[in-house]
Amino acid sequence: MNQEDFLCRLFFQENYQGYVWNKIFKKSIIDKFNLRFDDRVYYREDQLFVCEYALHCDAIRYNPARMYHYVQRSDSATAALMPEDGVLDIKTLEREMTQCIAFSKMRSLLKEHEDPQWFLEQEYVFYALETFYRMRLVEDHEYFKDSYFRDIAKEILSIEYYPLDDWEKEQLDSLKKYEQTGITEENKDEG
Repeated sequence: MNQEDFLCRLFFQENYQGYVWNKIFKKSIIDKFNLRFDDRVYYREDQLFVCEYALHCDAIRYNPARMYHYVQRSDSATAALMPEDGVLDIKTLEREMTQCIAFSKMRSLLKEHEDPQWFLEQEYVFYALETFYRMRLVEDHEYFKDSYFRDIAKEILSIEYYPLDDWEKEQLDSLKKYEQTGITEENKDEG
């Protein structure tokens, strides 16, 4: 498949294929372009790496056969995002927020790739809204006032995105206020 097709598939929301474990990479490409994982990113670091790598490929081979079945462990990083006791761990949330750094970097990388960038932007907004919702669960509504997430909010609000439902509309409206003031508001269904 060509580079554009692969990059579009990389950002299909229901078809997340950003993992590195199910791909074979040429070390010569990694070395030639000094490709490395971003050590500031804890979520989507693999997708960022795959995106950067793919931009240096002329052709990509794809095998659609399913050779692996994913099992979600109860002690995984993803499962820790919403603990059963309802107490939100700030450090876990801050790590989750780093996926927005990955999305922002990928958005910059894809400036000359209109279709993949569109798919990426839709996914970026969706996950940023999910993250922002979780930020709003933190009791101290000024905790993220000086966070890099305010820059992320500004970037998110510059993307053409149409909310799919009232929840997304509420998050976008609250995100606008956060971007301006740095203060999160309580979620309506939480208050």
